[in-house]
Amino acid sequence: MFNWLTKNIEKVKVKLYHRVLTSLFEFRYFSRIMISKQQQPEVVRKVLIHAADFKVFWQSTGPFRYALTSMEYPPVLLEPDEWVFSNDPVLLLKDLMQFNERKMAFVKAPFSPESKSSLKPETLLPWRINSFCEEWSSMGCDFFTPMGYLTRKLTEPDESMGAAQVEELFFKKLEISMDSMGYKLLKPSDPKFKTASVHAYLKEWEQDDSDAGFA
Repeated sequence: MFNWLTKNIEKVKVKLYHRVLTSLFEFRYFSRIMISKQQQPEVVRKVLIHAADFKVFWQSTGPFRYALTSMEYPPVLLEPDEWVFSNDPVLLLKDLMQFNERKMAFVKAPFSPESKSSLKPETLLPWRINSFCEEWSSMGCDFFTPMGYLTRKLTEPDESMGAAQVEELFFKKLEISMDSMGYKLLKPSDPKFKTASVHAYLKEWEQDDSDAGFA
């Protein structure tokens, strides 16, 4: 064994050298991926006027799992041509609502079953969102009222339900209601996919830009 090692020492050195280089390369490669993911902001707002602007942004800063913009003018809670991007639908919707900036919170409503003196409207849940966005007062959604009271279209009353559960239900319902509220929410075409399905929307947008003479 010693004689074989002596005769082949150079070959062993070369193999070890290549193995070390390979391991180092793999470490640096995966480190760059992890750093890139860590550096990607949780939520990004960006004004993108043309489809070409969107494509440049998507390649340089994205891709993201969710992308939202307004389909109406003037837009509500957005600037004209503004988009909101995130990999988390709740973070995206909270950013749209300015949830943290306005110090919104899910709280027991005054007509809670625990209260003995207040009215208890039959269509409402004993929950509301404090400081709810006035901009949505004319949305006409059936699961919340202009003042942020939540209705039984969201869920049936359950005394064991806490604020965290109510919040989870609200944002799930809000996510699937974006189109009816005048927004366009792009998301993965299949739950197993990691990025929003943007190709069909971009194709139509590029055609609109071409028809308008921008392409």
